[in-house]
Amino acid sequence: MKLVQPENLADVDETGDTFMANARLKAEQCAPVPGSQWILAEDSGFVVNALAKKYGLDPFPGIKSNRWLTPEIRKALLGVSSDTPTTEEERNKSIIALLKDTKDRLGA
Repeated sequence: MKLVQPENLADVDETGDTFMANARLKAEQCAPVPGSQWILAEDSGFVVNALAKKYGLDPFPGIKSNRWLTPEIRKALLGVSSDTPTTEEERNKSIIALLKDTKDRLGA
C-alpha cells in the first residue's frame, strides 16, 4: 500500500463535539485525494476527569485541549496579560493550578 499524503490540505474547521467527530471531518476532507483507498485521520487531546465541567467544558478540556486557556483565564490563573497564543507550558501550569485548587477544596 502506498501512503498518499495530501499537499496543501487546508486546516479543517474542528466543529465536532467529540474527538471522533473532528477526526471524521478531517477524513472527509481528505476523501477526494486521488489514489487514496483508505483515509486515516485523528483528533487528539486529553481529558482531566477531576476538572469536569470547569469553565463549562465536560469533559475538561476535551476537544478544547489547545484552546480552553483564554486570555481572561490565563490572567486569572497565571497572572499573564497577553493576547498572544498560549504555550503548552502555560496550559500545563494552568491545569496544575486548577488541580491544586480542586485538591484543596476536597480536603485531600
